[in-house]
Amino acid sequence: MSVRVVAVVVSNDEPQYLQSALAALANQSFRVERTLVVDSSSNPEVDEVLNSFVSSSSHNAVLQIKETANFAELAATGIKQALQGYQSIDDVAIWLLHDDSAPEVHALAELVRALELSPLVAIASPKQVSFENPKLIEQMGLTVTKSLKPFSLVTNELDQKQFDSMSDVLAVSSSAMLIRATSWADLGGYSLDAPELAADIDLGIRARHNGNRVIVVPTSRVRHAQLTLSGKRKKKWLGGSVKYGIAKATNHLRLSHSPLLLAFLYWLALPAYSVVQVLWLLLVKRPDRILYTLKANLWAFCTVRARLRDR
Repeated sequence: MSVRVVAVVVSNDEPQYLQSALAALANQSFRVERTLVVDSSSNPEVDEVLNSFVSSSSHNAVLQIKETANFAELAATGIKQALQGYQSIDDVAIWLLHDDSAPEVHALAELVRALELSPLVAIASPKQVSFENPKLIEQMGLTVTKSLKPFSLVTNELDQKQFDSMSDVLAVSSSAMLIRATSWADLGGYSLDAPELAADIDLGIRARHNGNRVIVVPTSRVRHAQLTLSGKRKKKWLGGSVKYGIAKATNHLRLSHSPLLLAFLYWLALPAYSVVQVLWLLLVKRPDRILYTLKANLWAFCTVRARLRDR
């Protein structure tokens, strides 16, 4: 079955990157049927970029949303709006882009080809390379440790095609992810209860539980500045530092994806576990980790109902 694509670009206060992303999107060898930018910016320079974008094509649209919205809310609202008017979404796929990502000219075509080759593929992701130095791989899929701590399978590696045999992964970044519209609907999109760095992994786990595949397509390449992960984005979607975001994501995954009994025991033991962690961090002379570790544990303990809703 041939695939039709709608693109949704999530934007917040990055006019130069957004302009680059929209230019790269317009230059794709595979034609996108419609493009929607869902924007929560307060920067007038972004408005100028968006006005030019809308006037360039009747297939382009902008949806302004409240500035306080998090990424999952922006993506959900944008995708819902972009799919309006389709009588059937069986052959539709959604290309979700960050405003700080710039896909190479054949990036979308390669992702679409992967979906068309295998009906079991629900989510396909490109090889993400450095925005400034495209010879460096920034990410090729996500996974978790045995303790459910999220991490990237490949980070800051010189691209010599040594990872081009990679395919199936646990999860992928939302940046330039292509997902079937039917899969998005079946999964209910991103969990609004999951913290930022757990949402991608949570979506991938649920897709795989449904019997679908989540893959990386190495022949598809996207330059990604990773402003959120590098702490350069004005909007603090992580609620703090990247390390704090990872600690929150780890606690969320432990409570939402561990067996129920283990999750309950982990929650019950969090106060005592926090004391042990503090003593260990003092012993290994890493007091800099104490504050965000305690904050993440307190957050998980006090919001356990939201964590359990994701089970």
